[in-house]
Amino acid sequence: MKNIDTKILVAIPLLAFFLCIFFIATDQGGSAFGNIIDTLRITSVILFIYCLLLLIVSYKKNIKKVEVWFVILISSPFALILISSKINNLKLELTETTTPQEFEYNLYIDQIKYLNDKKIIENEIDSLIEIKTVHKPSKLALRYFNGKTYHDTIERDWSINLPLDIEYRKTVIDTLFYSVDGEQIKAGLLINKVVNKYRSKPEDSIDFIGNAFIYNSNSRKPFKILRYRFLGFDTYEACSDRLRFWYLKKLGTDENEYNLNDKRFLSKI
Repeated sequence: MKNIDTKILVAIPLLAFFLCIFFIATDQGGSAFGNIIDTLRITSVILFIYCLLLLIVSYKKNIKKVEVWFVILISSPFALILISSKINNLKLELTETTTPQEFEYNLYIDQIKYLNDKKIIENEIDSLIEIKTVHKPSKLALRYFNGKTYHDTIERDWSINLPLDIEYRKTVIDTLFYSVDGEQIKAGLLINKVVNKYRSKPEDSIDFIGNAFIYNSNSRKPFKILRYRFLGFDTYEACSDRLRFWYLKKLGTDENEYNLNDKRFLSKI
């Protein structure tokens, strides 16, 4: 039993190794790489914390163990980065926005106008397929209109591409952002309610997909979808929270990036 600590130190990375092999063997669409990275990060944190506990609980017994200090040395960079990231994300969760107060968007829009504008944009997204539809079957782009999906041979990067294996049910505009005078819609957050056939339970097949977009009503390509998309949420609220976390908080912490509620971002559109 006296070597139980060492055995656990060996068992933890060994278990992580077999998990990585499992992810590679069951890979679908390149998901294995992300799962392996997450496994290595979590394993590093577990090993780091476990070795610290060994030193705290039984300092005299473990202080001279080379394997304990070796594991701490190897795992500490990954563990400290992940722990720091988790702490920063928790701070962001508790923050309404990271946009500096002097640049924060706080324009008042009449509630009736706002609701009408949301409905107009939702209808415009749903009706994109109606424009110059080509009924020749193609896998180039799948479009949605009036409750039906169509194969469209026109490549429209300004519309919402629909994955072939997902059935779209509803388009909802979560949030709209306007120009400083409140007259023009400049950007927004979009959530699609979909049916995901890959769900394990058919009765629980609803997913929510979140996107952010820039809008220009005078352009031939009025919608520009921003690069961060969020998939696989069970509820509308969860999807909305993730969109807001990223586009009103996280994005603004990156160098040369602005949140969607930042006047500097809205003014350059």
